[in-house]
Amino acid sequence: MSLGQRIKQAREQHGYQQKDLAKKVGVKSAGVISNWERDLNKPDADKIVQLCEVLEISASDLLNCHIQEEFVCSTREKDMIKQFRSLDDIAQEAILSLLSIEAKRHKEVNLPTWTLPFFSARPSAGIGNYMMDNEEEQMEIIDTPQARKADYILQVDGNSMEPKFHSGQYVLVKKQETIQTNEIGIFVIDGDVWIKQFQIDHLHSLNPKYADIPFEEGQEIYCMGKVIGTAERV
Repeated sequence: MSLGQRIKQAREQHGYQQKDLAKKVGVKSAGVISNWERDLNKPDADKIVQLCEVLEISASDLLNCHIQEEFVCSTREKDMIKQFRSLDDIAQEAILSLLSIEAKRHKEVNLPTWTLPFFSARPSAGIGNYMMDNEEEQMEIIDTPQARKADYILQVDGNSMEPKFHSGQYVLVKKQETIQTNEIGIFVIDGDVWIKQFQIDHLHSLNPKYADIPFEEGQEIYCMGKVIGTAERV
């Protein structure tokens, strides 16, 4: 796990948005925090001290670059592992044999591909991500009917939309300024990007562990588009 990832993890554990942390450590904008968390820049020694104080983390924990990166499983993958462990040796060997065959077949199949714009801003399914430096690149994905209807791709950050969408997953977005109630879209609220289910007076999180986001007077809110599916990168 990188320094930026550890800063982000500690911030989210305290429930701070990037703009909150920026104010607490005395930097000019949430964009500075975003750059730190994406490892585009690094905080200087003075800011490291302030980060440790605000986030209640030791300098050794924050700066330790030798922590092995955790392999993150989705809820579905965890369920599959539990089921696999419940099987006897013969059944497990049969599953492993089938997995090996299918993995080889998947690599050999010449799947058609489709290319769409991919934006670096990651819609939050958690605490909220600041909308800045929204860099565009072209991403090659597996061709599907949904992919051909989409206008661009974003990557989910957080777990608040599980079990439907998982952190790190790529989603297909169709540009539109409004969506219907109960549809899932990409929203910007006061500069933070979210993937949420739209309701009349709030944005809803599918994961019950996360609170909904009520609409408040004076907020700048707009819809970037409707999420129409997921994408598999080639």
